[in-house]
Amino acid sequence: MQKPADFILRTERFVREQIVVLDHDASHDWSHIDRVRKLALALAREEGIAVLQAAAENLELVEIASLLHDIQDWKYSGRETAAATTVEEYLQQHSYPQDKQKAVLDIIQGIGFKPLYDPAIQPRNNLTKAAYMDSSQKPTTINHFYEKLLKLQGMMKTDAGRKRARSRHAFMEAFLKQFMLEWDAQA
Repeated sequence: MQKPADFILRTERFVREQIVVLDHDASHDWSHIDRVRKLALALAREEGIAVLQAAAENLELVEIASLLHDIQDWKYSGRETAAATTVEEYLQQHSYPQDKQKAVLDIIQGIGFKPLYDPAIQPRNNLTKAAYMDSSQKPTTINHFYEKLLKLQGMMKTDAGRKRARSRHAFMEAFLKQFMLEWDAQA
């Protein structure tokens, strides 16, 4: 059986290769995945997941899941089950223990913002990637704040997440206020 650190390094290599093959945009590149990993591990520690008897194993599961969380993401693949299938095949191919496979898949399936992707609503954030990238539409980065980013604070499920979200939300509101003043030449 391979050591957890070795499997984490192997998974990093796999994810880096997949990013190149799948040609993800900058919003889901290696920097994004590494930020998700670091934040997930920090939140796990803050929430006390790392102080339990199985701390190392819990952190390993969080790290593996965070590394694999965007592999074959439905927004890119167009298939709801592509991510689970790809991750499960990868874990099985490398003889990752069955109980840990289930835990990693459960974590990944619990990640995401699918409630924000309601097809009955038409903000650009709710479109498929192809429709979102449609050159006939005029994308704005500022819309993304209102379509998704400012909603995140209310979606946090842990104390550590809510704490971080409060300060980030306040920062975004201050940024948007200043941006609008600049935009209207009132600053």
